[in-house]
Amino acid sequence: MAKKKWKDLTRAERRVQIAKDALKTVQSNTYRGYNGGYLAGFAPNKIMDHSFVPSPEDCDLIAQECSVCARGALLLSRASRFNTLTMADLGLDAWSLTLSASSEATTEGLSGAFTEKQLEEIENAFESDWANSWEPAAEKFGASFPDRQDRLIAILQNIIDHGTFKPTVEYEMV
Repeated sequence: MAKKKWKDLTRAERRVQIAKDALKTVQSNTYRGYNGGYLAGFAPNKIMDHSFVPSPEDCDLIAQECSVCARGALLLSRASRFNTLTMADLGLDAWSLTLSASSEATTEGLSGAFTEKQLEEIENAFESDWANSWEPAAEKFGASFPDRQDRLIAILQNIIDHGTFKPTVEYEMV
């Protein structure tokens, strides 16, 4: 079955496809989860143009060089799965050769799939051990996974299972 294009999917289908791509990448130990930023690291040398649209292979190179939070993982997976974001969308600073996606960049890049509230819940679940949360259910969800990689996997699996992030559903790592 051919992959559907971004425009042909519902918002829920987009969320699930992005989360599936991110989960596959996390489980292959390519994405490194970290707190305190969305997508950060050095951009591969061949990708220095703000208007460049990275291929899935380019996104794999980026993932090997960068660390991500849950929102950053979703943003990079959207770029990889749907090949619709530019390097500027991913926060490329061509002068310093770094990527540093902002909150605004992740919100904008994921707006066709996630609402701002959904992204805030995802962020609060992932950052539960690092930041003050204004989403208690999401913070509780995240706090039940002390390991960042496990927390990221649980968030992504939750999105896949429900078509959106539902922080009131309990998960456990097996």
